[in-house]
Amino acid sequence: MPLLITAVIVGIILLVLSIRTFLSVKRGDPIGAFRLESGTYEFDITVPGFYSVAIVGAGHVRQKGQTAATLTISATREVEVNKDSFKIRSTYDGRISTDYWNFVCDVPGHVTLTLSNVETLEIGESMLSSSRLLFLFPLNRMLEKPIAHTRLGIHVYRSVPALQRLLAVLATLVGGWLVIGSLVLTFDGSARESFFGN
Repeated sequence: MPLLITAVIVGIILLVLSIRTFLSVKRGDPIGAFRLESGTYEFDITVPGFYSVAIVGAGHVRQKGQTAATLTISATREVEVNKDSFKIRSTYDGRISTDYWNFVCDVPGHVTLTLSNVETLEIGESMLSSSRLLFLFPLNRMLEKPIAHTRLGIHVYRSVPALQRLLAVLATLVGGWLVIGSLVLTFDGSARESFFGN
C-alpha cells in the first residue's frame, strides 16, 4: 500500500508539472509582427526567456538557399538565432504558422532582428507536403500550394523549447499511468479482500 500511495503522489506531481508546461506553451500575442521579407525589424523584449520566430500562413517551409537571421539586443549584444529543428505548427487568429527560428534572450532590451535572403524559402499551405515519406510524395506534390511571400508574415512570441514540450507529453503519459494504475490496483485489491473475507 505505501508503494501505491507513493506512485499516486509521483503521478500527480508529473501531471501538475506537465499541465504547467502546457499552459506556458499556449501561444499569446506576438511581441513583434511583420511582413515576411528580407530586412531589419525592431521590437522590445521585457521578459527574458525562450522565443520563437514563426512564419504566419505557412504549413511547411523548405529552404532553397542560404537564409540567415541575426539578432542584436540594445545595439551591442548579439544573440544566436537557431533554426527550429522540429518546426512546430500552431494557429493564431485562425491562421496556421510554423516556428522556423528560435533564440534565448537572458536580458530585456530593444531588439533588432535582421533577416537575409528569405526570398529563397519555399512555403506552402499543406502540412503533408513537409513529409519526406516516399509513399506520400505523389500526394504531397498534389496538395502542395506555393504561397506568395506577400501573403505571409512573421510573429515573434515567447515560447517553450520543443524538447520541453516532448518531456511534458511523456510526463503526462507516465503520470496518468501511475495514478490510474495505482487506483485500479488499490480498488482491485480491496475488492478481492472483501470478497474472500466474506
